Amino acid sequence: MYLGFKVNEKHALRSSSKTGEQQPTSTNPHHTENTPAHVLEILQAEQLAGSLIYKTKIILLDTTSQDTSPNRDALWQQGQKQLTLVQATVHVAVDLSELTLQSITSKNATSVVLPPARIMTTEIDSLTSYDTKTGLPSTVQLGLSMTSAQEQDVKLQIEHDLCASGVLQTSTDDAQQRVVALLASKHIPSAVTTTDPVLCRKAAS
Repeated sequence: MYLGFKVNEKHALRSSSKTGEQQPTSTNPHHTENTPAHVLEILQAEQLAGSLIYKTKIILLDTTSQDTSPNRDALWQQGQKQLTLVQATVHVAVDLSELTLQSITSKNATSVVLPPARIMTTEIDSLTSYDTKTGLPSTVQLGLSMTSAQEQDVKLQIEHDLCASGVLQTSTDDAQQRVVALLASKHIPSAVTTTDPVLCRKAAS
């Protein structure tokens, strides 16, 4: 691809000389492609960078409640305690569509500040409730429906798990390498800066 470009460039210069047109004085034939707007277009076309799929298991303790399903009291044994094992699949990535012109500067080299890696989707693969005394599946199962409080608990625990596992940082590093390689393939010198995952900043505060 690079050789083809050089051949085309030389051909264009020869054609221009024949017609008597003035040759460009710029020493960088790719200079016009280094504008922030052009770099933004290239990166946003990629949509996502550093995409990773992470499998996690979350434990919800004592999910019993007196105001849940109407038939729970009839099924639930008095004094029984349970925990629920939630298995989930999480997709994390750096969303390059979040880049703006303010994220990119262009002087001697192009400087790009990437948005933070974040959770793109969370899929609940399974929910199984167990009796904490016997270790056996409980007589009442949540199925694939949870209360809003339970969903919030799962979300917070997944975020904590992701930060502890380093998955978001791995996604950040992969995205940085991907963007550097992409711009290099376009003959655009660049310095790419990452942003700490917002979820982990919140957890640390």
